[in-house]
Amino acid sequence: MEIMELFSLTLILFLIMDPVGKLKMFLSCLKNVSKKRYYYIVMREMVIALIAILFFNLIGECFFHTLGISQTSVNIASGLILFLVAINIVFSNEDKKIHLEGDEEPFIVPLAIPVISNPALLATVMLYASSIKNPWTSIIAILVAWFFSCLVLLSSKKLLKKIGIDGISAAEKLMGLVLILLAVQRILQGLTLFAHM
Repeated sequence: MEIMELFSLTLILFLIMDPVGKLKMFLSCLKNVSKKRYYYIVMREMVIALIAILFFNLIGECFFHTLGISQTSVNIASGLILFLVAINIVFSNEDKKIHLEGDEEPFIVPLAIPVISNPALLATVMLYASSIKNPWTSIIAILVAWFFSCLVLLSSKKLLKKIGIDGISAAEKLMGLVLILLAVQRILQGLTLFAHM
C-alpha cells in the first residue's frame, strides 16, 4: 500500500466532507437537543453517512470497469470535481444553516445525506475506487477521514467557543485552498497520462 497515496486520498476525502464548514449546520439543526442527545445524533448520522460512502466505494470500481472508462478520464474527471468543490468552499459566503420544522430531529436527511455524504464526495469516492489498485487503500482512507470528521463535529461547541465563527470560516477557506492544489495536481496527472497515450 502506498503511504503517500493513502495520505493524499484521506486528506481529499476529509476536505470534501468539510466537517469544519459543517459545524454551523449541525449546531443549527441540533440547537434544541441536550449535550448527550447531540453526541448520539451526530454519531448516528455519521454512521449512516459512512454506510452510504462505503456503498458507493464498492460500486464505483465495478461501475467504471464495466463502462471501460480509462485512467486518464478518471483522473481528469476527479480533478475537475475536486476543483469545483474547492471553489465553492473558498468563495461561498452563504450562512450555512438548515431550518427544520418545529422541534423535529434530523434523521438521515439532511445531516447524513446530503450534508456529510454529499454528491461531490460520493462521486469522488467512486472515481478513486476505480483508479486505486489496492481496494483497502480507499477503504482505510474513508475510515480515517470519517473518524477525524467525527472528532471535529463532536467537539463543535468547544471549537466554536475557542476560535469563533470567523476562525471557522478562515479554517474552511484554508481547507478549500489545499483542495484546489490537490485538484490541479490530479488534473495534471490526467493530462500527463493523456499526453503519453
